[in-house]
Amino acid sequence: GTISRELGPRTVYTRDKYLTAGLNILPAPGVASGTVMKEVQELLDAELPEGYGYSWAALSYQEARNEGAAGPLIVLAILFGYLFLVAQYESWTIPLPVMLSIFIAVLGALLGLKYWGIFATGSPYPLSIYAQLGLVLLVGLASKNAILIVEFAKDKRETEGYSIVEAAGSAAGERLRPLLMTALTTLLGTLPMMIATGAGAASRNHLGTTEFFGMLASVVFGILLVPGLYSLFQTWRENVKRFFGYFSAKAAHKRKLKELS
Repeated sequence: GTISRELGPRTVYTRDKYLTAGLNILPAPGVASGTVMKEVQELLDAELPEGYGYSWAALSYQEARNEGAAGPLIVLAILFGYLFLVAQYESWTIPLPVMLSIFIAVLGALLGLKYWGIFATGSPYPLSIYAQLGLVLLVGLASKNAILIVEFAKDKRETEGYSIVEAAGSAAGERLRPLLMTALTTLLGTLPMMIATGAGAASRNHLGTTEFFGMLASVVFGILLVPGLYSLFQTWRENVKRFFGYFSAKAAHKRKLKELS
């Protein structure tokens, strides 16, 4: 036999007794890791020959495993927020203006991710884990503004005897300055994240864009729509109560006549 020198790897890695080779990929500045993972997955699915496979490792494994997990969290946040408001207001309809304002904020955030992403990078920002986290935070931030208006309108209607329209308009006027101050603070706080550059900027861009445009939509449209939505649902609520109250009184009157006869 003969002995010859050949080139070979210094270390042989295995996983589940299969030979493996590690591949480290660094996203370009401004590109989210989720976007890179999706493109790499599409490339490997198309190019790898039969008998070869791949799997994620380290942080990429955690990100792939938790992909889409924020969706149920957003639904649960909205559901529990609604139930808490139902308990607070002792009504199933009064919290509805607050919940609808949340959907307006979420829509604003999604539009911001799309069009600001196109403006800043040439392509829409993906709904990354950071953007999904921003949506969960947005549920609380957006609902807080609407709660202030609804709470004041409810108080003026029930304790001060205002009409429904007067209560809604007065509440919106009195809470306008605090709402604008809170919103301006939030917008200025998220602006640096939205326009951040450099290493790791993609995560801050996605989170900041979600919060900025979500709060912007919540303030611009929420202040206009929440009083109107409160008037609509409160009118419907009182009409339903009068409707069932009429039949309850009529039934009680019939029972009383029957007892007397």
